[in-house]
Formats: sequence, structure tokens, C-alpha cells
Amino acid sequence: MNAALDGSSGTADTPIRILAPIDGMVLRVPAPDARVVVPGEPVIEIGDVTRLEAVVDVLSTDAVQIRPGAPVEIVRWGGERALA
Repeated sequence: MNAALDGSSGTADTPIRILAPIDGMVLRVPAPDARVVVPGEPVIEIGDVTRLEAVVDVLSTDAVQIRPGAPVEIVRWGGERALA
């Protein structure tokens, strides 16, 4: 028996519209293939790209020279230009 989330009867190939609880951009799709999901299982990761945080590993000798508020550029992240 097929369960319909939106109350309509459709086929397995019929997309179901799922509204996100926040505004943002898609950051990651854990399993992009069509599959059965269980309640509570993440299907998409959405985030506010203006509020992302980067965690980086830095050598101890370099870390002591970094001051709070210092400008940072992230390069080779997958995009064409550096991120400030």
C-alpha cells in the first residue's frame, strides 16, 4: 500500500512537495537517489550561507600569530573566487 503525504493519490514517480522550515540554500543532499525514507530521516540540508562558519586546522606556529577579527580568505573551496 502506498502512503500519500499530501493527501493526493499519485504514482511512485509523482514528486511530493516538501516545504522547508527556514529560508536558505541547499548545502547537502545526504542520499540523492530515490528511496524510501523513514520519519525523521534527513532528506536535505539547508542553511543560511551568510551565517556559515568554517573550522580549520592550523599549525601551532601559525595559530599564535592569528588575532581575533583578522581578515581571512578561503581559496580552493570549489568556487571561482576566494571567500572573504
